[in-house]
Amino acid sequence: MKVLSVEGFLVVLDAYLTGRSGFEDVREYVFQLYWAEEEFQIDDRTKSLFAAMLGYLQVEEALGDSHQMERMKRLRYLLDSEDLLDTLPERVSFALEFPKIRELTEKLNIGVISKRVYEDQLRKLSPPDVDIGRIEVWAQAHVNEPDINRDKIV
Repeated sequence: MKVLSVEGFLVVLDAYLTGRSGFEDVREYVFQLYWAEEEFQIDDRTKSLFAAMLGYLQVEEALGDSHQMERMKRLRYLLDSEDLLDTLPERVSFALEFPKIRELTEKLNIGVISKRVYEDQLRKLSPPDVDIGRIEVWAQAHVNEPDINRDKIV
């Protein structure tokens, strides 16, 4: 029985980020859980990570992503934490969609969009099990930041 883990995913992600492998290896590491015919040993953290990543990976495979490397660097940065289980889906969503989330937050803050539209748009950018309130708190803390600051993810 093959073991799938967050740690294993990070090894594959690091290989991609350092140029030792292609992004297809990252995609395949996640996809194997859903499409392989073998059985896997997988913990709740890894299930949560894979579920949060699945939608992005499917779109990326079908359409490509010109910002893939930046997204994966942000994801790696946010996954470098000991207490992932409680915030894992939110961390994935925040890392993958940070520029859009920051832009929406700026629009909310200056009154261009309503809170309802803001929250609806955050839901569209995130997997279903994401705590939108948590993402909004993180987004407000990052409104004037050029990139994600892990110290503001609380």
